[in-house]
Amino acid sequence: MLPHWKYSIIEKCTMKLLRQLSNHTYSHTVLLPKTSFPVRRRSKSDIDVEHEESSTSELYVWQSKQKAECSFVLHDGPPYANGNAHVGHSVNKILKDITNRYKLQSGHRIDFVQGWDCHGLPIEVKALQASRQDFRKLSPLKIRDQARSFAWEAIQNQKSSFQRWGMMADWNNCYYTLDKNYEATQMEIFYKLYEKGYVYQDLKPVYWSPSSRTALAEAELEYNDSHVSSSVIVKFPMVSETLPTGSLQKVFNIPVYALVWTTTPWTIPANQALCFAKDRSYSIVRCSSSDKEFLMGDHFLIATERVADMEHSLNSKLVHLVKLEGADLAGCTYRHPLCPDSELPFLSGVHVSMERGSGLVHTAPAHGPEDFLIAKEHDLKLVSLVNEDGCYTSEAGESLVGQHVIKQGNITVMNQLKDAGLLAHSEDHVHSYPYDWRTKQPVIFRASKQWFINTDRLKSLALDCLNSVNIHPEQYRQQMESLLMNRPSWCISRQRVWGVPLPVFYCVDTGEPLINRHTVEHIENLIRQHGTDCWWAMTEDQLLPSSIMEKIGIQPDREFKKGADILDIWFESGVSWATVLKDHEYQADLCIEGMDQIRGWFQSSLLTAAALTGKPPYRNLLIHGFTVDENGNKMSKSQGNVIDPQTVIEGGQNKKKQPAYGEDVLRWWVASHATNATSITIGSTLLTTLAEQVHKIRIVLRFLLGALNNYDHRTDGILVQNMPMLDQYMLHLLTKYSQSMNKLYEAYEYNKVARETLHFITSEVSAFYCHLVKDRLYCEKQRSVERRSCQTVLFHMLEICARHLAPILPHLTAEVATHHPCSDKPNLFRSQEFADTMCWENTEVENIMKAALEIRDDFNSNKGEVNPRELDVLLFATEDLYEKLKLLQTEEVTSTMGMCELLQVSHLRLTNLPVSVTPEDAVSVLQGICHVSCKEGSNESRAANLFILVKVKIYTLCYMAS
Repeated sequence: MLPHWKYSIIEKCTMKLLRQLSNHTYSHTVLLPKTSFPVRRRSKSDIDVEHEESSTSELYVWQSKQKAECSFVLHDGPPYANGNAHVGHSVNKILKDITNRYKLQSGHRIDFVQGWDCHGLPIEVKALQASRQDFRKLSPLKIRDQARSFAWEAIQNQKSSFQRWGMMADWNNCYYTLDKNYEATQMEIFYKLYEKGYVYQDLKPVYWSPSSRTALAEAELEYNDSHVSSSVIVKFPMVSETLPTGSLQKVFNIPVYALVWTTTPWTIPANQALCFAKDRSYSIVRCSSSDKEFLMGDHFLIATERVADMEHSLNSKLVHLVKLEGADLAGCTYRHPLCPDSELPFLSGVHVSMERGSGLVHTAPAHGPEDFLIAKEHDLKLVSLVNEDGCYTSEAGESLVGQHVIKQGNITVMNQLKDAGLLAHSEDHVHSYPYDWRTKQPVIFRASKQWFINTDRLKSLALDCLNSVNIHPEQYRQQMESLLMNRPSWCISRQRVWGVPLPVFYCVDTGEPLINRHTVEHIENLIRQHGTDCWWAMTEDQLLPSSIMEKIGIQPDREFKKGADILDIWFESGVSWATVLKDHEYQADLCIEGMDQIRGWFQSSLLTAAALTGKPPYRNLLIHGFTVDENGNKMSKSQGNVIDPQTVIEGGQNKKKQPAYGEDVLRWWVASHATNATSITIGSTLLTTLAEQVHKIRIVLRFLLGALNNYDHRTDGILVQNMPMLDQYMLHLLTKYSQSMNKLYEAYEYNKVARETLHFITSEVSAFYCHLVKDRLYCEKQRSVERRSCQTVLFHMLEICARHLAPILPHLTAEVATHHPCSDKPNLFRSQEFADTMCWENTEVENIMKAALEIRDDFNSNKGEVNPRELDVLLFATEDLYEKLKLLQTEEVTSTMGMCELLQVSHLRLTNLPVSVTPEDAVSVLQGICHVSCKEGSNESRAANLFILVKVKIYTLCYMAS
């Protein structure tokens, strides 16, 4: 036992009380928090998950029937129905749900229709893989039936996951691109675009996927930066008679080869021209030395500025002989390296670059967009020697027929060039190359007759529309504009069967397409009755009856066949605005999707809407990034770093390695990391940290619930003007916090919402206020004004924190509501009543508390390791500060209120009278101020040695270990 003189009267009483409490003698006299709210959320087996899931639908239906001053329309970019929900889905869907829940709390009526993209090659391929059948041996209707079943199963699985994540929607009224009415609307939109002249058919090179056997649009590509191509330098023999005279007299009649570099040797058989830059100079050079003997003495035509690089590539010395201008090459000809009898032209091309190669470009009109334009300009023959499987046709010759162009075809062509003595050099070239995003196989350019949307006519209009859209984050605007302006014509036809057919018939005799309003309206009506299966199930006579032919003035004896193409799925999803936003003037308030949709759904929606409505289909875009593991690597099954959101919620088989974090942690992760970030990191270490954060929040909310035991806000609430200043200050902080949250939610900065909320709850609420008021909360009389004031603050604190947490953590806040001691508190999302926190903002209180908190900081930094409960304090302040502190502490000497509560000390006297205290009279001074008595005969010098005099700024703190 320490000497008696070291204890103040209050300290002695406190110690005695604690001892009695430990024996449970007086435990019933202390008002400790009581709540049924568990420390940890119960497991799935202990909670009604089905009720939680159904409530998301019930809540949406309820709010849709409520009156509201304004509505908020969030348009869902449909997820693809080709598998289970993955972590990317969780990012997208939870962000949408956070937005909708905040808007609902803010007094809006939410209009959100969940959708699914149900057609297309990936679904068709996966369905066939599941049945292990060859699509070539199945009828279109059989393929469609299997694909439809696969899509519906994927939709149900994804829908179940979205509900489990707490997503609020009317799950009985979603939109599907395989719905009959949706399909018919697509048909209508297609024809309107055709009627306005935006849709046309043409034979031109398009991205072709041999692995999928269909054309692809730009948005369906992904680029492999590690692709290896066979790079070759080919000698094209020039026809001497066509060489320019004059400056070339010295080398006239000497064989000259045009050197050409290409990474697609397989296209050489389809070569139709060599292109040059007319505004650049070219040189005829002679190979004077080389490690390739067959090049010695050869004469080459190369762009002058590319000679040095070609020397390096050929490992040869090239001696300059004659220089000529690019324009001089007009009229020159050469012989095809694999067909010596053919004489082909040199043509000027604006696409010729001097960045690499020889400055001469091999041109195969069937296999390149620039090549195709050159062919159209000069009436070159469009020769396509490649079929749908990416193999050479018989027109390529017996030595090539049947060979896959990228594989064996490349090798065969290189061998043919080598045998002809025209292969100057070959090597592997690593570069970025387009791949089919579904099959992960390389694509080629291949000429075929396809249907296109003329984006050149639309770009300017679409860009004007985009300028009126707010993009979050703004940094993505330039990327979206650039992709839009550089977009080639949009190929919207596909050569598969699981999709919506292009409503086009072709004349059997001429091959000319037949499409007009009468034929399309008839197909629309059939689709609304039977779905798109009718295109494959019905005959041409049913699809194009004589009555329709009579209307359009076509002789009944003319024979037509239905087309075999379907619409691009980007077109299907891109016209969702025409169906889903029909009642909202075809414009949503917001769309939220990942970065990949900058060149996908965002663009397809913008182009089609701009063409037909003259405005964008959205007012705001929120763009989020992609998920990566904790090392920054992309999620990949082959790398084994894929994280299943279902495992995050329920845990894996080994709960130690993969614990069950629950829905709250998954949603907290999305809110904390998915906005304003191009890469969204997820991993076990991060999830553990986030789980700890959510648990901290939960514990604080639990304390608030417990502290409100035996409190009824309707009868026990204290008006703010009757509260102690600390309580007024806390309400002021709540006001500032709430205002900040509203601004951040409106700006879609959910990462800042999560960060600032965590800080506010753990620091301002828990570490600051709750810590300071525990004595008042536990020890004051139950119905005292001081305690009720504290409970009133805690009531508002719980309401405000829960309200701002609710959009992110609806499961947690719903659980809080079920344990709330005030039984009349409604669901946070079903109540439009919310305390007017603006009335709590008080700058005068803030200024007073700032001064008091500065004193507190100085006190804590100077008191050392001693427990402040063992200290009695004399606080001297100059007049200005004293007047402020008097408002905080109305009594001169106290052990409970004002600065005493703030500093957590035993006693405190506030004075504006200067004090002069020395160690010799320290005991007597403190006896007078704090009623401290010393044991008779005690060593006063020991007491004096424990006295400390601290001078800080304009006040003096005097405190002593009692």
